[in-house]
Amino acid sequence: MRVFGSSALGTLSLVTAAVLLGLALPPVAMGFIQEVAIVPPEPSVCDSVRFDVVGYFPDGCWSYDGYDVEILPTEGLFTVYRMRVFCHREEGDACITRVIIPYDISHNVGALPPGPYTLMVVEVDSGDSTAFYDEKSVPFTVRENCGPVDYCVMPGFAPGQYACNATVFPGNPGALTVTLSNPMPIAGVELIVEPFQQYRMENCEPGTRCGFRVNVSGVEPVGRALGMGVDWTFDGSSLHFMLYPMQMPGSNGAYGFELIEPGDGPVAKIWIEMDVDSVIWTHPMPEFMFDVLLHPVAFSDENGRTVPDCPTFAPITGRVCIRNTLMCDLNGDGRRDVVDIVRMIRCIMCPIPEGCCTPEEIARGDCNGDNVLNVADVVCCIRSILDTFCYWCVDRAGSSELSAEPVSVGLSDDVSWDGGGRLTVPLLFSSSVGVGGVEARIEYDESVLTFEDAALSGVPEGTELFFSASNGILSLMVVDVEGGQLSAGAGRLCEVSFAGRLGVGQQTELLLREATCAGVGGTRMEVVLSGEKVLVRAPSVPSVRLSSRPNPFHSSADISLSLKAGQSGRLAIYDVAGRLVCTLHEGNLSAGVNPFSWDGKSDEGLDVRTGVYFLRFEGEKGGLSRKLVLLRR
Repeated sequence: MRVFGSSALGTLSLVTAAVLLGLALPPVAMGFIQEVAIVPPEPSVCDSVRFDVVGYFPDGCWSYDGYDVEILPTEGLFTVYRMRVFCHREEGDACITRVIIPYDISHNVGALPPGPYTLMVVEVDSGDSTAFYDEKSVPFTVRENCGPVDYCVMPGFAPGQYACNATVFPGNPGALTVTLSNPMPIAGVELIVEPFQQYRMENCEPGTRCGFRVNVSGVEPVGRALGMGVDWTFDGSSLHFMLYPMQMPGSNGAYGFELIEPGDGPVAKIWIEMDVDSVIWTHPMPEFMFDVLLHPVAFSDENGRTVPDCPTFAPITGRVCIRNTLMCDLNGDGRRDVVDIVRMIRCIMCPIPEGCCTPEEIARGDCNGDNVLNVADVVCCIRSILDTFCYWCVDRAGSSELSAEPVSVGLSDDVSWDGGGRLTVPLLFSSSVGVGGVEARIEYDESVLTFEDAALSGVPEGTELFFSASNGILSLMVVDVEGGQLSAGAGRLCEVSFAGRLGVGQQTELLLREATCAGVGGTRMEVVLSGEKVLVRAPSVPSVRLSSRPNPFHSSADISLSLKAGQSGRLAIYDVAGRLVCTLHEGNLSAGVNPFSWDGKSDEGLDVRTGVYFLRFEGEKGGLSRKLVLLRR
C-alpha cells in the first residue's frame, strides 16, 4: 500500500520557532524529526489507527515535498510501516536562512489486525531517495481485545545508601521501604518478602558469640498508605503482610475508606532488627548482607475487584546489610548520643584532626558520606539521633567515663501560663564542672498538649539548641558548637513551651525519661535525674491575657491586653538581646480589654529591621510576654 499526502506548511522566524518548539538549532543544515506518535498509543482491533509526525528543516533553503507510506517486506511476526518525508534544498538569492520550515503530518491507517508493528519515519531527498537526513522508529502493538487497557500495579523497594535498601546496626533497627506504582486507587495490598537469612559462625569458640538472628519488629503504613490498617506475620524467614482500608467518617456523615491514591512512592516500612547471642562478640563483629525477594500476592480496588500486578522480566529484590559499626557512634559503645556529638565537634575543631581522633572515629562521624568531616556531619548526626531515638530501646549499661561528681538534670515545677493557653516549663541543669553537651527526652500527652517551641536560657554564647518532637516525645540537645563548654553552676538550661488544651480543673504530666551529659572532652558523665515528673494543672481564670494579631506582621500589629483587675504596669517591645525598642504604655490600666498597636517603629520613630521581637507586660499583679515576628516587604 502506498499513499501520498501533503502537510500544511508555514514559515516561522528562527527565534520564534525555537521558543515555541523548544528547538536547539544545529550548525549543520539538515532535517529533524521531532516526534512520532501512534494514536491511540495502545490501539486495539476496534480502533482506527493514525500516524502523527512532527519535524522541521533548519532554514528557508529547504522545501517540503510531501510524504508516502508503505509496508516493507519482512520475515517473522512483525509488520513494518515506513513513512518517507520528501524534501530538497535550493541555493541562491531566494534562499532565506533565518527561518525554519516545519511540517506536521497526520496519516490515517484505519483498523489493523492484531500483532506487533513498527513505524519507521525517514527524511529523504526528493531527487535522490537513497540520501536521508534523519530517522526515527516507534514500535507498537495492536491488541485483540477491544476496550480500555487493563491497569496493573508495580511494587518495589526504595533505594537506600551504599547499595543497601536497609541497613541494620547492633541496637539500631533499619527500615526496608516498600514502594507502589499504581495508576488507579488501591484499597488493599498483600505482599510476601523472603527469605530473611540468619547468621551462625562455624566452629564457635567458648566465650564468644556465635551468631545473630534477623527479626522483623514491625510493619507500618507510610506516605499515601498512611491511615490504612496493617497486619503481618513473620516466621523467621518469610514476612507476609497486608494493608487494608480503615473505615473513616466522611463530611456528610457517611463512612468511606482510606485508599492509596494514584501515584508512585513509599507505602510501607518494614522495621528489621537483630537479636544477638548473650555472650560478648570477639571484635570486630562480622558484617553480613543478604537479598530478599518481594512476591506480590494480591491487590484490590475500592470495589473489591482484583487488580493485576505488572509483569516483570526480573525478580523484585532488595538488599539488607548488617553492619558492625553504627554511623555517628564515634566512641564505639553501640549508642549514638550527645557524647558522640561532642567528640565529633572536637575532631572538627582540632587543628590536626588525626591528632585528636582516630581514623575509625573520623570514618564513623562521616554521616553524609562525602569523605569529609565537618559541621554538615554534626547537623546530620544530630538530626539522625533526634529523629530516630527510642528511649525504651537504650542499653543503659553502655560504657561511661564518669565524672567525679554527677550532673543533675531535671524539670522545674515552676510552670508558667500566659493568657492564651500557652505554658512554659524550665529544664534545670546543675554541675560542679564544665559540660560539653546535654541531651534530654521529655514525654507528654499529645491529646492535651502540643509542643510549640524551645529556647535556651542562661547558657554561654556559641551554644546551640536542637530539638525534635513526635509521637509525644520531645528530644532536646544542647551543644556548644564552637567547641567550648556549658559553664559550671546551677540554673535554667532551656525553656520548653506547649499549647495546652486543658479544661478548668484538668491536669496532665510531663515526664523526663532520660538525660545524657558529655564532658568537655567528649566523655560520658554520670547523670542524676531531678524532677522526673511535673504535674501541670490548668489555671483557673488568668489574671492577664496578652495577644497580637497578625503574627507574623508586615507593617502593623494589633495588640490586646486583658486584665482581670485594674492595675499599673508597663507594656513594651524588646529585641532578642533584651534591649528596649519601644514603650507602648506605662501607667494605669483599666480592668477588661486594653487595645494597643505597634507600627514597627522604635521610640525614636525609626523603622526597626525584620526579625524576632518580644512584647512584654510587667504589672503589679503579674506579667507575661509574647513573641512577635516582623517581616518587612
